This record gives sequence, C-alpha cells and structure tokens, in this order.
Amino acid sequence: MPTFATYFRALRRSLQAWARTPRGQQVLKIGRYVLTAGVIGFLVYQLATIGWGDVARAIPTEPWFYALWAMAYVRLPVIEMLIYRRVWKKSRLALLYAFLRKRALNADVVGYSGEVYLLAWARKAVPEPADRLWKAIKDNLIMSSLSSVGTAVVMLLGLALSGLLDPWLGGTWGWYAVGAIVITALIIALLVQFRGTVFSFPPSVIAWMGGWHSARFLIGYVLSVTMWGVVLPDVPMATWALLLTLFILTDRIPVIPSRDLLFVGVSLELSATMGVPEAALAGLLLTQTVLGKIVNFVFFLSLPLYWYVADHDPPEEVEPPIADAEAAPLADSAPQAPTSSSSPDA
Repeated sequence: MPTFATYFRALRRSLQAWARTPRGQQVLKIGRYVLTAGVIGFLVYQLATIGWGDVARAIPTEPWFYALWAMAYVRLPVIEMLIYRRVWKKSRLALLYAFLRKRALNADVVGYSGEVYLLAWARKAVPEPADRLWKAIKDNLIMSSLSSVGTAVVMLLGLALSGLLDPWLGGTWGWYAVGAIVITALIIALLVQFRGTVFSFPPSVIAWMGGWHSARFLIGYVLSVTMWGVVLPDVPMATWALLLTLFILTDRIPVIPSRDLLFVGVSLELSATMGVPEAALAGLLLTQTVLGKIVNFVFFLSLPLYWYVADHDPPEEVEPPIADAEAAPLADSAPQAPTSSSSPDA
C-alpha cells in the first residue's frame, strides 16, 4: 500500500523533472527575478524614507568592525578546507581558494552552484574517483544543512531560556521551544534510522563534518553580535538577541532570494520597536551586506586564477584521505542534495 513517503517522493521527482524542462526553468528564473526585485524595492523605499545622507554618515568607521567582518567571511572556506583535507589529498592553498570561490557562487549566483563548480574543480585537480568526489560533497552538504538547523534551534532556545527575548516574546516562547525540540528529535531519529542510505562515509567522518559545521554557525552568530556591539555599544543585549533571532529566521525562509537584503529590510522595519536609530542600523547592516557582495564579486571574477591554482598546486605533505577499507560500504547511488531553507554557505 502506498505510503505518504511514496507520494512525497513521487511529487518531488515530478517537480524536479518539471524544473529541468525549458518552461520550468523559465518560470523559476522569472520568479527569482520578481522576488529579488520586490526585496530590493522594499529596501530602497525604506532607505529613501530614512534619508540617503543619514545612512551614508552612519557607515561604520571602527576598525574592529571590519576585522570581525573579515573573520566572519573566511570562517566557511577555512572550515571546509579543514573538513575536506581529511577526505581529499590536496594542499591547503588549493582547497582554500576553491572554497572561497564556492562561497561566492552560492551566496550571489544560484544556490548550490558552488557545489557544481567544486565537483568540476575536484574532478580536474583531486586524484580520486569521480563518484567518491561527489559522495564527499554530498555528505558535507547534508551535514552543513543539518548543522544549520540544529545550531539555529540551539541558539534560539538559548536566547529564549536566557530571558533576553522576554521583552519581545513575553511568555509565549515556551510553545515554540517545545515545537523546536520535537521537530529536532524527529529529524535525528530519521537520520539514525536511515543513516546507511543517507551518508556514504563512515560515522567518524560524518561526525567530523558535523562538528566543524556546528562550530562554524555558532562562531558566526557570536561574530555577528560582536560586530553590531562594536558599532553601537549603547544598544542593550536584548536588542541584539532579537536582531540575531530575525537573522536566523530570515536566513531559513525557503525560495526567497537575497535573504541578506530581506534581513536588512525587516530589521529596519522593526528598528523603532527595538529602540535603535534607523540610520545607524541601516548604515551598519548595509555595510555588512555590501562588503560581502563586493568580495563575492571579486572571487566570482577570478575563475582563471581558480583553475591556475588547480593546475599548479605545489606538492605538499598531506594526511592520506580516508581509505575505502576504513569506510563503511559506500552507498551505490548518490542521493539528491537536501532541500534546505538555509543557504549552505550562511
């Protein structure tokens, strides 16, 4: 008898097949443009209401802001370099540059386009079978998505239990906490039950990936709040807790492109409620967003250097990759990458 899971898989396959058709691709492309235009229009209207001059004068001048921003930007490429050094025999320099460009592609081109480029680069530069290269990318992508959800739940629960969200949520947070715990427990149970068909690498490697990605997200949250506090030190911690909550939630809205701009727009809309001057908050968040897009654009244009590093990677002593004999039997087929409402490179 067909189950709900059977119907769901059939529906997913039908939607994926439709999305690969010329008409489906055109509809999805137009939809992304319309949503992006709506987000940008909403933000431009808000900035015009605040006053462009006031926003320009509120651009951060504190050196620590830019140092912390740089740390936040490179944390993903550095951590992925550490992860892949365990499964791929490649130098740190080549891996780091590959992951810097992967980050740029995922952030400002198309979601998961970075993984496509990474696979193409790895097939050219990494001495491993193509199926094993894909399985490493697939397992890492799954653990990145799961760590994103898990750390978001932990952070939101921590903020709620600390009382920092009480001025905004009152006593209603308890039900959200119970729901989050139940959903997280169900996800963990499903993963444990079907781990042999989901992951290709042994549990030790999967735990290695999950641990580094969880650390990445938590470090990112801490760096964000520290950046904001450096620029606006008089703002109470409860306000930054609410802003961090908004960031976590908007970053996990599915389908919507340019979620970073949406976060800026929603934050400005609530600035009066939070008691933060609109111009100061706009200057802070826009600088953070524009810096990311500028650096992403630089790495996006650096494709020739990207391939040069792949072709002229200097020899270096590296730890041998995980041997197949050590691994659990690899899955015969590569499952589809998980559909996550969060960007893999947040």
